[in-house]
Amino acid sequence: MENMEDTPRPGMAKTAITYGLLIGVLLIVIQLVFYFAGIMTSMYSAWISYAVILGGIILATKAYRDEVRGGFISYGQALGFGTLTVLFTSVVVGVYIFIFYKFIDPGVINIFIEAAEEKMLDVNPNMTDAELDAALAISQRLMKPGFMAFSTIFNYTFIGFVMSLITSIFMKKNNPEEL
Repeated sequence: MENMEDTPRPGMAKTAITYGLLIGVLLIVIQLVFYFAGIMTSMYSAWISYAVILGGIILATKAYRDEVRGGFISYGQALGFGTLTVLFTSVVVGVYIFIFYKFIDPGVINIFIEAAEEKMLDVNPNMTDAELDAALAISQRLMKPGFMAFSTIFNYTFIGFVMSLITSIFMKKNNPEEL
């Protein structure tokens, strides 16, 4: 039997980029569906996006383990691969977010600011006008396309890392010949 060490294997980047792009495009489609439905501020969008990221990590890691690594992957490799995949996903979505909010429909940001105002008043109905104005001023400074894109990249990558910490437990499959 041929030694696995002698067989060159492509690195994880190619598979991570492929799956990262696929997951990113799917997340963009989901966001567009919610945009055209007029419910961009719905929490369902976030939960569906998280489910897609989780499913994407699982499918991508399984494909990498089975098709590239010969059916075996360590916990650390699965963690690194899952995180790298979501990093590529987050960059795709971050670029989309920047382009969409900067050039396609910059007015949508006002919907988010109005939703933030409603949420602030729901959480603290006794908030004074001065407190509300101060909080909204901070929200408006943060609701810029560049900052939104950066925070999307950071948040999705962090969430993907946490999800990969968990999924790697189930996706790892140690090679008995290496033990």
